[in-house]
Amino acid sequence: SAFYSLKDTRTPLKITVFQACADALLCIFLMNRMGVAGLTLASSISAASASLMFLSLLHKKSGGLTHRISTVKRYIKFLIAASVMFLLCITLRSTLLLGYKPFFQILLLVPAGISSYMACAKLLGLEEIGFLKDSLRIK
Repeated sequence: SAFYSLKDTRTPLKITVFQACADALLCIFLMNRMGVAGLTLASSISAASASLMFLSLLHKKSGGLTHRISTVKRYIKFLIAASVMFLLCITLRSTLLLGYKPFFQILLLVPAGISSYMACAKLLGLEEIGFLKDSLRIK
């Protein structure tokens, strides 16, 4: 990690703990209001917040390293993939899965969300998806 190379291991820990707490609170709040789709939105919001924190703190610590155009483009691609996943889950839940119990909605929406995210990320040319695929040994 960039923070590790800067000899800073506390910052990633703090941000990750914040992300986990924010995700848990948002999941509870949004699940009550939006159902299963709220889980997707909650995770997207907490992940985007943590990413912005990482980028802004890394920018401060490195003197502007993170504002390269390629980094911004990559971040936008991640946001597009997450938005497509969210919209798919909302659409599926409000149309095809309307009569299903929440457990079955989650059981069906999680694989659909992951698949749509991975497909979008691959179409957008995000290299990180290749690393994930290799680490999971999916061929």
